[in-house]
Amino acid sequence: MPTDDPKLRLAVIANGDPLDVNLWSGTPLHMVEALRPLVDFVHIEPEPWAPWFTLLRRAAMKFSGGKLDIIWSRTLTRLGSSASRGRVVKAAPDATLVISNSALGRLLGHQTRTINLADTTGPSILNYYPEINRLSTRIKQRIVSFSKDNVSAAFLNSYPSFWARDSAIEDIGVPAERAVQIAWGANFKQFPQGSARQLSSPARLLFVGIDWLRKGGPQVVEAVRLLREKGVAVQLDVVGYRPETETASDGVTYHGRLYKNRTDHLALLESLYQQAHLFVLPTLYECLGIVFCEAAAYGLPSVSLRTGGVPSVVKDGETGLLLDVTASPADLADAIAGLIGDAPRYEAMSRAVLADSHERLNWDAWSHSMIATIRQRLAATGKA
Repeated sequence: MPTDDPKLRLAVIANGDPLDVNLWSGTPLHMVEALRPLVDFVHIEPEPWAPWFTLLRRAAMKFSGGKLDIIWSRTLTRLGSSASRGRVVKAAPDATLVISNSALGRLLGHQTRTINLADTTGPSILNYYPEINRLSTRIKQRIVSFSKDNVSAAFLNSYPSFWARDSAIEDIGVPAERAVQIAWGANFKQFPQGSARQLSSPARLLFVGIDWLRKGGPQVVEAVRLLREKGVAVQLDVVGYRPETETASDGVTYHGRLYKNRTDHLALLESLYQQAHLFVLPTLYECLGIVFCEAAAYGLPSVSLRTGGVPSVVKDGETGLLLDVTASPADLADAIAGLIGDAPRYEAMSRAVLADSHERLNWDAWSHSMIATIRQRLAATGKA
């Protein structure tokens, strides 16, 4: 594109303040900061929902035991977002980035040009996440309906995985030119100065995940036990989880949840990434997994499962290993042992994942690809 093109004028709205580092693991914040040098932000909405809506939503969730979420009410979401949508429309942006909020996107898409940024679609998670399957039939229908309305109304839909993009095209029927796949990046304030790794003994494994069961934490601990039983020298650091009753597990250290907005926590997390040799997260259900991008930034190959959006981040056999979702702890242990027992293969994989991080899995690359894609869409529709 010509370098003298005027900057795009964008608005941003999410499911909370996009500049809050704690919102969606900081993903909206990193999107905004990566785009700042390239666009003019005419509005960044700090309060997408009216205060009464937020209070009512919390109360409904509390008294229903988490079963009633008014985010799926057509009437209440329309009323609760009336003011924020009005502020976005008044700013008259060239396009509005709607970050992971189908309830708002489905409404704004009929008021202004929207770009849907999400890591999934309603149909793709309907029979995927167990917690979604446990919802009432009515709520599941609303999730799919809202998602279809949002995707269909959007000027452009951008996803970090082919799994989600293909669902938009195949399950919802959006034209291919309105659904793209652009990789996301690591959610670190400063991009890590990672380096290609060399093996040493013991091999240090790193697990980062809050949802212990879904992320495959017990399987990793069991794999470590099997490896050590066979004489393979490994140590595991666990971030995001700590057992209520600390039990002795040889070779396993639990660090609990670490917050990136705390200097001491961030320093510990960065040191764990720097000291590790392999990132191991055999997650059973995953729309993407930003942590794989973070591991890549430190030159860490990943070992995970072939599920959801993970294959769009971890290139099986090149930047990591992906096992079948039916893999046992013994299978996981064998995969780890095979990789750390082959130094040339491991070091080649570390170099490859570091290169992938610099070339693809970072927010600067995402922002430039996003701007180019938006301009292409505008030109194709005669709205440039």
